[in-house]
Amino acid sequence: MRLDPRDKADAIIMVITAVIYSLDFVAVLYLLWNRKYPPLKAKNPLIMVLVKFANIIWFSGDLQTSGHIPLANTPMVKCKAFGIWIRFMTGVCLQNSVATMQTYGLYRIFTRFLPYYRLGLYLLFTIYCLCLIAFETAVQVLKPSITAYYVALLDLCNYHL
Repeated sequence: MRLDPRDKADAIIMVITAVIYSLDFVAVLYLLWNRKYPPLKAKNPLIMVLVKFANIIWFSGDLQTSGHIPLANTPMVKCKAFGIWIRFMTGVCLQNSVATMQTYGLYRIFTRFLPYYRLGLYLLFTIYCLCLIAFETAVQVLKPSITAYYVALLDLCNYHL
């Protein structure tokens, strides 16, 4: 009886996702190449690139937490680093906060007809990032048995967040 849950479906998911991210990378390069084009410039291309970068980081952390790839004898056995720092903090939280900041910027520009380049507008994002770093530091100090740890028998990480 085979206990390893990884099969061809996981490999197919990895290939399809790699193709999608490759196409997204080409689109990001095109966006950066034409960043002076007014309709693209209005959407703040650097924030859009940061959202895509956070999305890719989230996916690399998700590989570990979802169990699509073997973890044994790889750096991915560090459950706190990949599952919490990379997937949750840098991926999910950064992606959502940058997307929210971009949405607010578009609201300011197109609905309120106000500029979106003042320092005070980025202050909330900075405070949010500092709160996330404080949360992650607290998680890092706690014992692995109450946050996240690697189970060698199952070749998976166990999370308690």
